[in-house]
Parts: sequence; C-alpha cells; structure tokens
Amino acid sequence: MAETITVTGPEGLSVQFPAGTSKDVINKVMTEAYNRKIGAKVEPQTDAEIGRDVIGRVGVGQGLMMGFGDEIAAYIRSTGGGTTRGRATAAAKARETGVQPPSYEQALAEERAGIAAAREQYPKSALAAELTGALAPAVATLGAAAPVTAARTGTLAGNIVRGAGYGMGVGAGTGAISGFGTAEGGAGNRALGATQGALIGGVTGGVLGAAVPAASGFAQSLFASPEKRAARWASSLLESENLTPAQVKADYAAAQAAGVKPEILADIYPGSGIARETQRLITYPGADRRTLTKDLYERAREQGPRITTEFEQALGTQQKIFPEFEALEKARRTNAAPLYAQAYPEQIRNKALDDLITRAPDEAFAEARKAARYEGLDFPDLVGTNRQGKRAVVFDYTVKDIDMLKRGLDDIIERNTDSITGKLNSEARRAVSLKDDILNAVDSQSPSYKMAREAWAGPSSVMSSMKKGQMLFNERSEITAKEIAKMTDSEKDGFLIGVLDAVNQKMANTAQLGSRDVAAKFLTGNAKDQIKAALRATNRTADEAEKLANQLIDNLEREYQMQMTTRLATPSATSPLAEQQQAFRATTGATTGFLSDLRSGGVSSALAGALQRGAERASLGLTQQTLERTNKALTPYFFGRSQPEVNTAMDILQRTAQEQGRYATQRNLVPGLIGGATNVLAGEINR
Repeated sequence: MAETITVTGPEGLSVQFPAGTSKDVINKVMTEAYNRKIGAKVEPQTDAEIGRDVIGRVGVGQGLMMGFGDEIAAYIRSTGGGTTRGRATAAAKARETGVQPPSYEQALAEERAGIAAAREQYPKSALAAELTGALAPAVATLGAAAPVTAARTGTLAGNIVRGAGYGMGVGAGTGAISGFGTAEGGAGNRALGATQGALIGGVTGGVLGAAVPAASGFAQSLFASPEKRAARWASSLLESENLTPAQVKADYAAAQAAGVKPEILADIYPGSGIARETQRLITYPGADRRTLTKDLYERAREQGPRITTEFEQALGTQQKIFPEFEALEKARRTNAAPLYAQAYPEQIRNKALDDLITRAPDEAFAEARKAARYEGLDFPDLVGTNRQGKRAVVFDYTVKDIDMLKRGLDDIIERNTDSITGKLNSEARRAVSLKDDILNAVDSQSPSYKMAREAWAGPSSVMSSMKKGQMLFNERSEITAKEIAKMTDSEKDGFLIGVLDAVNQKMANTAQLGSRDVAAKFLTGNAKDQIKAALRATNRTADEAEKLANQLIDNLEREYQMQMTTRLATPSATSPLAEQQQAFRATTGATTGFLSDLRSGGVSSALAGALQRGAERASLGLTQQTLERTNKALTPYFFGRSQPEVNTAMDILQRTAQEQGRYATQRNLVPGLIGGATNVLAGEINR
C-alpha cells in the first residue's frame, strides 16, 4: 500500500492523503472540510450525492466491503473500470474533452474525503449505513440453504464448545480483513488494524458463538414439543452412526427385498446406537411397552413358519412329506411309463450279467416275483442248479426281469436300514453294492432303461434317497455331495423332500428345548455346508445353487439377528426396580456428580460435568412428563415394521435434518460474522 501524508488545517482539522496527491486536490478537499467544520454555507448536496456518499461510500464501501470500498472505487475511476475496454473508452473520452481521468492517488483522496465528509455531515445515517453493510453477510447467512444430509446436533455442551470455536475463528478472520481494510496509511498501520480487528472479532464472535446454542438449547428444552424433541433426538442418533434418512430407507428396502419382512431398524444395524435406543424405549416409561413387547414376541413366534417358507422356496418342495412323496411318485411314474415300456422287451443277457444275477439272494428273487405279480407281469425262475451243482442262470431275461430283481434288492436295502439314524447294516450294504454293479452292466447295453430309471427309479429307491435327506444334518457335507452326484432326478426329488423334513425336525427339537433361537441351529459351520450341498440337488446350475444357498444363509442370519434384537429389547423382570433407581439417580445425580467432579478434577471439571448432565437431561425434556411423551414420540422411528412406516418416519427426519442443518449453518457462521462487524463500532468509538 502507498504511504500517506497528514494535512493539518485550522480548527484542529486533520485529513490524510496518499503521498503524491496534487495540491489542487488537497486544497479542494481541505476547503470543503473546513467549511463544514465551521458551519459555513456550502452548496447543499443532492439526494444522489447523499446516497453516493452515505450508502455507497460508507455503507457499501466501508461496511459491506470491509473497508476496501475506497481503494476499489479509486482504482475503477483511475482506470476506467480496470478492463482493457474501459481504459480505451476513458482514453477516447479524454481526447474528446481534454480532461484526463484522475490518478489513483487523486481518486483515493477524493473517495476518502467523501467518506469523511459524509460521516461528519450525516453521522447517524452514516453509522446506520455502515452497520447495515457490515451485518449484511450475517443476515444473508440466515437464509442459507440447508444440507440434505443429517445435521450435527450433538449435546448442548458440545454445541456450546463448537459454537465458541466457530465464532472465534470466523470472527477473527473477518475482523482481521475489515481491520486491514479500514486502516489507512502504510503497512504498519494496516497490520495494526488487522490485529485489532482479529482480536475484537475473535472475542466477540467467540462469546456470541457460545451464547447462541446455549440460549437456543435452553429455549428448546422449555418450549419444544415432544414430537419436535423426538425428531431432533432421532436425527442426531442417525448422524452419530454416519447415516442419513435416505440411506436408512435404502438399507431397509434392500433387506426387505431379500425375503425377511418384519424387521425393525435395530435388526438392520445391530450393535449400533439405534439398537441401544430401541432397548431404552422399551425399558423406560413413555412408549407403549405392552404393545412393543407383544410385537417382538409375535415375530419371534413367526420365525419357524418363515424359516420353513424360506427352505420350501429354496428346495422347491413342500413340507408335508408323505402327501408330497405320493404326488411325486404318481407324477414320476406317469412320465416314466413310456420309457419303461420301450426298454422292458430288450434282450440283454451276457455272461457278466449272468455272474452278477447268480449272486443275488433268494430273498431278492422272492420280492421281485411279488413286485411283478402286483403289476400283472411274469417273473421267470432265472436261477437254478447246473450239472455241477452250482447256481447258474437257466432262463433268458429281458430288461423287465432285471428291473424286477432291482426292486427286490431295494426291499432288502430298505428293511436293513435303521429308520431313525438312516444307517445301513452289513446286509443292506451288500445289497447296495450288488444292485449298483447290476445297473452299471445293464446301462451299458440299454440306454433306454437308464433314461427310464432316471425319470423314475421306483418308490423304494426314492424313499431311500428321502431318508438320506432326512439325515442331512447328521452327515458331513463332502459325503452328501458324493451321494447327490450318484442320484437320478427322481432320487434327488425324494432327497429334497427329506431335507425339508430334516429342517422341520431340527426346528421342532429346538422348540422342545425351550430355545427361541431357531435360526442359530442352521448357522453352524457344518449346517451351512450341508445347506449348500443339499441345494445342488435342485434343478439349477452350480452357480445358481451357490447363489441361492448364500441368500438362504443370509436370511437365516437375519432371522438370528431379529431374535438377538428381541432378547436385547425385552425388559427383564427387574425393569420396574431399574426405573425407580433411575428416577432416584436423576434427582440426586446432579448434586453427587458435581461434588465428585469437584473432588477429582477441580472447579472447571465440575462445571463441565454439571453442564453435560444438564444438557443430556434437557435434550429429552426437563420434566418427567415431557420425557415420557418424548419417548412415545420416538417409537415410530425405531419400531417401523414395513417399508411405508419406515419411509414416513425417515421423511420426517429428513425435514428435521434440513432444519437442523440450516440452524447449524447459522450457529456456526452468524456469530463470527457479527463479531467481525463489531470493528465498525470500534472504529466509531476511536473516532
């Protein structure tokens, strides 16, 4: 900045000019100032001139522009606007009129003389204009747009501390700028003005920054409705979890789309402040505890049917095992009949099959003869004794005869399988081995029989697969996968029916033991592996089965979380006693807490602790009645059990967040801007 000179005239008149100002300008300004000083007759200013000096130079230049208005105006006048076009226009006008534009120093002296004259001639109007200009940024901030995310609300004590910090920082910054701008003279004067402005603005802004949230919090504690109080509290809680109302709606919708329906927010965000608030609402007075507890128990009772439905949809079968099996048998037999009719007449005798047939026990032939008789077919005496006294095949056979013999072996296997554990004894294992060898030999000669058997392997074979499904959770997953790989389509159908029965039995056993955590039984490592293995038996690709299994397990984990929420939120038998203790602590805690803080941390710690406890109490209500009504108003935000309910609650919190965001903007900026504007008053006092 340019150096200045001070010109002193009669009557104690003193005016500063930029160094190098012409004598003509100095004489003109000093003459006008002197005439005003002694009250000599001066040509009255027009309204436009008054507006230019009072509103433009003082209000806008010194107030709104933080003291830089005179420099800006002088630069514009001396350069024709400061642009290339403006300079060209000014030069052209000078050539036409012969009058050169003033130099920057001359224009600056005239601007400052106009400011001084306006202040002296119209002191009240000039002060009002300058104050209005200085406070304009603070007033404009009151209408600032609110953010669309959740606003930081926090405790009253925290808001006071933050408000003081924001006010001090903004006030010191704006004060330093305005102090630098209003100071005149060299770098030393400017630095001194900036320092004084920073001190004045910082102190004033800090005091106002602390006072605004303190006064506002106190007023809200006294006059805010429970509904408003509840919305602010819930909005603050979401913000503490880094959540916005829009994000909550999206998270809830995504969870609901996966299948499990009666969730509340505590299920979606386990272990969060939201979950703890859910517990508090049921534990302490105000909310409709009876209704909320009933809702939690109701959805716990519905867990079994929901899990069954999840498995039914994943497995593609129903829970009524024997009607389902009978329907399966009828449908499969009908579809496979043409294939069996095509394969039955085929002659397939060879030495390898002869050797296998002679190894079958007499019991298998007897059962095969019975099966043929039921279907109106003949079963010849295939095996007899040759001349050497050894068993031998004595009759040619077809695919039909081999199929009857397979059924006889199936009956032996079924009779020698434990109905409870599904384990095969040695006789059953031998029959299984022989049956597999016979079928492998036949399949190589009669593809049509293999196709027929894949469509329908017979009730005994499918029943055996069903029993394997019933024993799913007693087996290892790698064994289950190998068994499924060997099954025909009809056997897989039976297996899946058995799996669903195993699920129902597992849930029934859990209920008999008095546990409500049914889903937890399916979330052990082996159980999850078995679920994934079982779904490979469905008519899906490997990737589809894997995806479906993962989704099913995710839903089981959500069911488990719902049970954990119910357990967390359900009030214990000692809740009434806890409420009485809480009420006693609320009445005595202020005094005892203050004394404890005073003893351990001194006066400052005691005051801070008292303020914090008071803020926590005030945030929910100063009276017990207000607290209870606030708790009741909080219920919809944490116990919505459907998408429309959650959306409605979050829309209210969105509007609350916007209001709080606007208030936060005002709280953080307005005190500091007002603090910076106090330099105007300080300058007037100095003058």
